[in-house]
Amino acid sequence: MHICTYEAQTQASKEALWQLWTQAKHWPTWDTDLASAELSGPFRQGVTGTLNYKDGTSRTFTVIKCEMLESFVLQIPFVKGVDLIVKRDLKQNGTELKFQQELSFTGAPFAKMMQKGKKEPITRATLKQMEVLIQLLEGQYSPFKEGTGSGNPQTVR
Repeated sequence: MHICTYEAQTQASKEALWQLWTQAKHWPTWDTDLASAELSGPFRQGVTGTLNYKDGTSRTFTVIKCEMLESFVLQIPFVKGVDLIVKRDLKQNGTELKFQQELSFTGAPFAKMMQKGKKEPITRATLKQMEVLIQLLEGQYSPFKEGTGSGNPQTVR
């Protein structure tokens, strides 16, 4: 079940965005619900980790796909029988870097249907993450000052 897809663009380097996306120490900076995030090893396909939220809950995750400086996919067990899939892609087009984040649930149809009420809060949190990423790439909070972001994240689907 598709939850949301957001896309944005920036003049920042793809290396700057990749660092924000793949270094767990940066995740609480752009995901304001997180207290911390940990990886069991270098960010690559098969690595596992833990997301520790400010409300005291934790979730494990696995990087199920990773194409260096292009894309990755996280699989996060959400509730019994349902996983949250987070896909992040970036594409360089001249000096412009486009990036996208797509979230969906996978699992048994009935189990996914039971998660419909989670769709709106996840969509809002994802939009906030994209907005903060743009601010970070614009250099407002981060040492990454390679370029400027442009506009607000746009809903793709």
